[in-house]
Order: sequence, then C-alpha cells, then structure tokens
Amino acid sequence: MGTFEALVALGFVVLFHEFGHFVVAKACGISVEVFSLGFGTKIFKKTYQNTEYTLSLIPLGGYVSLQQEGDRGYLSKPFWQKSLVLLGGPFFNFLLAFLLCVFLALLPQERLTPIVGQVVPDMPATNKLQVGDRILAIDNTPITSFADLQKAVRDSKSLSIVVRLQRGAETLDLPLTLKEVQAKDAFNQPILIKVLGIKPSQQTFYTHDNLIQALQHALEQSVRIFTLTCQGLEKLITGVLPLSNVSSVVGIVGFLAKQSGLEMWLLSVGFISINLGILNLLPVPLLDGGQLVLLWVEKLSHYTFKEPQVRLLNALGLAFLGTLLGLGLFNDLVAMFAKPA
Repeated sequence: MGTFEALVALGFVVLFHEFGHFVVAKACGISVEVFSLGFGTKIFKKTYQNTEYTLSLIPLGGYVSLQQEGDRGYLSKPFWQKSLVLLGGPFFNFLLAFLLCVFLALLPQERLTPIVGQVVPDMPATNKLQVGDRILAIDNTPITSFADLQKAVRDSKSLSIVVRLQRGAETLDLPLTLKEVQAKDAFNQPILIKVLGIKPSQQTFYTHDNLIQALQHALEQSVRIFTLTCQGLEKLITGVLPLSNVSSVVGIVGFLAKQSGLEMWLLSVGFISINLGILNLLPVPLLDGGQLVLLWVEKLSHYTFKEPQVRLLNALGLAFLGTLLGLGLFNDLVAMFAKPA
C-alpha cells in the first residue's frame, strides 16, 4: 500500500472515532451541530435534521461539535450520558479493530500444514519426530495448522507434553519434554519461550472461519493487540522502552505504507485504531479520558471547575500533547534521514 492509501486509512480511523461520539450523542438525545469530514475550510455543507454535515479541505479525520446549552445540550444531560458520549469515540476505535479482525477471519486464508519439514538438532524433537510427520494434537489440543502447533507449544502449561502424530498409516502418541530458550518479546525484551525444535514443510492449505469462529478469533486478536498496546505504554512510562519509540503521524503513515498484503494492512489499521482509542482514554486534558476524569471528579467531590481552571488544564494538556507530537516527529525525522553505518 502507498502513502495515499495510508493517509486515507488514518483519516478513516480518526473519523470513525468521531462517529462514535456522534452516534452516542444522538442516542442520548444530544443535538449535534456539526459533523465534519476533514478539517479546515469547509468546501461543502448540507444541513439535515439540525446537523450540519460538512466536507472540509483537509480530509484527515474529522470532528463533531455538540450543542452545549438547552434541553438537547450536552451540559443538561445526566452524568452517565455525558460519560457514555466521552467513551463513544474510544469504544468505536476498539469496535473498528474488532470488525476488521472479523472480516479477515471470514476471508480464505493460506496456512502452513502441521507437517514436519525439518528437525532441528539438539532439540526435543531430535530422534523423536521425523520429516513428513503430521502433528494431529498436543496434549489433546487438536492441531490443524502450523500456527496452531506453535500456539499450543507456547501456551503449554508444563514442559512435558504428549504429541499425537500421523506417520504413514500409523497414529502415534509420543511423550516429549520441551526446551526453554532465550528469545525477544514484542518490545525487544529478553524472555524464555518453549520450543519443540521443528520447522514446517512448505505445504499450504486454504481455510476460513465460520461466523462464530470468526467472532471468537477476532475477540482474541483484539484483546491481544489491546494488551500489547497497554504493556507498551506501561514500559514507555516506566522507562523500560526508550522515548525513541514514540511516533507521530509521519511515522504512522510510513508504517502503514510499508505493509504489504491485505491481511497485514488491515491488521495494522486495527492496531492503529486500538492505539488511538487507548491514547484518547489517557487522563490528559483535551482528550476524552481527561474530560472523563474531570467529569468524575466533579461528580464525586460535588465541586465545579471554574472556567479559568478549565482553561489552565486545557493549556497544560495542549502543551503535553504538543510536546508528545514534537517528540514523535523528531523521532520519525531521525529515522527517516538516518543513514546505515
């Protein structure tokens, strides 16, 4: 995919976030004054049911402007409805990632068969498994693809497993003891992983999930991406990961543009959507999470923030976001112009 497609995808992710606020606000009886596709100068507008729908000059995302005063104003609504409106955007980001994962699961997918193509020396499979063996199950967990095999080995509760395999006309149950080796996790941190010591053959097959399986797999994949993103954020805050990992719009667009294949591209869009949802939940003024915190503080303490206080908090939030954006842009430009040694 190219840069243009990446920009369109990023804009759609932001727009879907705003659409979440729009849908929830409408459901709560709040009047939406403007729903804009893009930012800047309005080049087209159409009013329908008291909402002005606009197409703006810079088509990267969009924004929603809610009525504040009156019976259909945001400020007149109960606490729980205000909370739902603020959560609507991040929720729709998570929903978008989930729907993309469902769509991918329903498509025909090429997978490696769980057939042994090579036995690695000095590993648990050495002198036990043979080239051409088809793995049927591990500890009674059915195996249909090599990815299933890797997951079953990785998630095994102990090092001792039983491998059921088909060798010619025979079905055998072989007890094996897995080996733990040093590896790197998604954040380049050292970890121990369990290995069997085999490589796949190049035989492939096509498969796709039914709707129930697709929903289940999409939920698992979405939760996995959400968890990884939260772990990455935690490692950034605690200093485990350097600040050079912070990226800006430039880096995000570049990351998307480098993805090849529909599956990786849509997964990357889902990953960015979840990241945007989590980012907006941070307790930073101007973001949905910051507004939610202020709303809860006012509710629990029965204290109403004065306008100067809100302006000050928003200024601090803007300064933080500006610093974060500047850091990300600096990192992206360094990475872009860095020359290999």
